[in-house]
Amino acid sequence: MNTINTFLDLCSGIGGGRLGLEQIGLKCIGYSDTSKLSTKTYNLMHDATDEKYFYNLKRIKHEQLPAYDMLIAGFPCQTFSVIGRKDGFSDDRGQIIFHIARILEESKPKCFLLENVKGLVTHDKGKTLQIILDELNRVGYTVDYKVLTSLDYGVPQMRQRVYFVGIRKDIASDLKDFAWPEPVEKPSLSNYLIDDSVASDERLEILKYYLKNPTNNGMYTIEDLKNMEGKILDTRMNDLRIYDGKCPTLRSQRDGVLYVKNHTIYQLTGYEALLLQGFPKEYADKVKNEVSDRHLLMQAGNAMTVSVINKIGQSIKNFLENRRYKTMAVWEDFELACTDYLNEKFGEYATFVHQGGADSTVPDILVKTKSGKEFYIDAKHSPAQCGQFVLLPNIETQSFDYSPKNVNRINVYAQKIMKHMDQDFDEFREAGTAGKDIQMENDSQIFSDWIIQIYKEKGAKYFITNNFVILPIEHFQEYFDVTAKYRIKRSGSGNVGKSRLEPVIDYIATTDYVINSSRIDGDKLFVQSSQQLHDRRFIFQQYEYMFSQRGDEYEVRKLSNTYNANVIFSITQLEKKYGLTDNEFIEILK
Repeated sequence: MNTINTFLDLCSGIGGGRLGLEQIGLKCIGYSDTSKLSTKTYNLMHDATDEKYFYNLKRIKHEQLPAYDMLIAGFPCQTFSVIGRKDGFSDDRGQIIFHIARILEESKPKCFLLENVKGLVTHDKGKTLQIILDELNRVGYTVDYKVLTSLDYGVPQMRQRVYFVGIRKDIASDLKDFAWPEPVEKPSLSNYLIDDSVASDERLEILKYYLKNPTNNGMYTIEDLKNMEGKILDTRMNDLRIYDGKCPTLRSQRDGVLYVKNHTIYQLTGYEALLLQGFPKEYADKVKNEVSDRHLLMQAGNAMTVSVINKIGQSIKNFLENRRYKTMAVWEDFELACTDYLNEKFGEYATFVHQGGADSTVPDILVKTKSGKEFYIDAKHSPAQCGQFVLLPNIETQSFDYSPKNVNRINVYAQKIMKHMDQDFDEFREAGTAGKDIQMENDSQIFSDWIIQIYKEKGAKYFITNNFVILPIEHFQEYFDVTAKYRIKRSGSGNVGKSRLEPVIDYIATTDYVINSSRIDGDKLFVQSSQQLHDRRFIFQQYEYMFSQRGDEYEVRKLSNTYNANVIFSITQLEKKYGLTDNEFIEILK
């Protein structure tokens, strides 16, 4: 399965990358860094007792490595930096990328995440970047890259870095569906400037030098700066730069960042620098009195931003899971994948039986515990539809009737939805195939309650969803946002039918579709193609047909000619998730 559980941490520094991946549930199996000081901080922060430590990654042999799913590395950036010498590959540190590529080629993890300075993108007019991309491609990975700013991902620091995401080619031949993380709300800088280390006289003398130099030309005095409440003061390249609400990029080598609070000039400490790199206070507390402030500042400047790695890691995780779903018959094979996972993970305590198929009235997975209990789990992955019911517009009463075609009984939540729709009867009645969104007070709660009620009636007690998260049905709204739409919808699809099989095959051969082979299974038609045909449609003899992906082939399905007016519920996964731990679920099974 295309899940990721473990990672190898190279050029590990103080473990910013590690922590970001641990926060999404991954486990580190080993780490490597040549800096003894950074490694000391790393071990103070993280529990690496049972992990393999590799001093120099150049000496790592693949037979030394246990199996792992993901490689992460913030490979040395000095040789590519816009403020460095721009030596690139002529500097030995610039060769680290080739050793990383070798490790990837030999150990073949499912994916990787690499970080470097923004200057790498333009170094040597883009030639350096292309060499790196070609090398990563050569060792078997499909690669995408993007420059991201830490300021957009949970910390008030203007740190720009280029990130490389690679997926093994046998898993993904392209990354067009990979979604880089969306920016999040910017936090307040004041929450990070909490150490209150007043700038020393020596540091203020250095600041005075910048105030008097030709670049600043006496624009400010120390007293002027003390009145700039909340501002960040940065001395860089013979210049004084002033920032509001954000901190400049932290670097390993610099005089230090200053800030103004209560008409006093403070010096940014190593502790504060760690917070600005996304390390939680409990991690910064572990090293505050164990590592010198100077060293912490240097180490924070070299670290990966924890929150950025967390977001990209989650995007990779989602892509791999969704990749599996897209190579399957989306709903049925997801159910089968969940059944396999449950049997592999919890088979000691229960057996899990897939059932139901296309019958939406039957829960997806029957659970039979060794202790004699039985209950059901329904499989739902996001984004997806999650239930529907048919409403018929009644012109006489100017209201909607609950259709007798519905399998489920009308409940109080359906009645609330209908009452709301009656108020805009004409607009909903004319919604057509495009549909009209149902927006009402407490709508997500009402929609969730409808789903919970329906699935309880089916006998389901739990849902299993993306990344095989298991949640009690009552906690549905803590995991999903639910929307609803009223629209005219085809009632479904079916098999081609025995009498139509050969004519359909002959017709497809006359189209532009590239069909490599076909096979017939009863009244079903399956084809193989080098094209992407999923959801592609064609019309033949007054019927519409659709290709649906089934593993490495496509099933041809005949679409129904009947239409129903449906209230359709759709779910999307929330950022803040709820799920049972393995131990909690085991206790339920016992």
